[in-house]
Amino acid sequence: MIGLIVLVATKTNGQFNLQNSISGTSNIAVTPVAVTDEIASNTTVNSSTETCQANFEVSGEASSPLTKKFTAEPWNSEQKRPVYICWKFGDGKDTCIQYSNTNPGPYAVTHHYLQPGVYEGCVRIVYEGGCEATKCKSVYNNTR
Repeated sequence: MIGLIVLVATKTNGQFNLQNSISGTSNIAVTPVAVTDEIASNTTVNSSTETCQANFEVSGEASSPLTKKFTAEPWNSEQKRPVYICWKFGDGKDTCIQYSNTNPGPYAVTHHYLQPGVYEGCVRIVYEGGCEATKCKSVYNNTR
């Protein structure tokens, strides 16, 4: 009988933890491997063949120097589309948007900052089928 293996990597205070859950009656050995920041922050392996990534671009809006347009750049090895895209803008005003799995994009949102500065922006993309990936980078928000 083939069992189901679920591996979950979590990051707490900079430390990665790998947990597993096995169902079925097969004798399956699970060996945790090292997870690097680059892999954990940008790519998730959902099964033996499916991988997904997250990235985003930030552009200024002409209407206000404190307004930015965030555009998600999803990628999935199985061509699956995003069903949730969650944004952290670095100023405590975060949002998640649910999409139909038939939505071809673009996956963009506009955010207005109250103060100029450098913020850490993050996107978390959850794909149809459950593969998810996160990407964070600095967002420069100047009034000049």
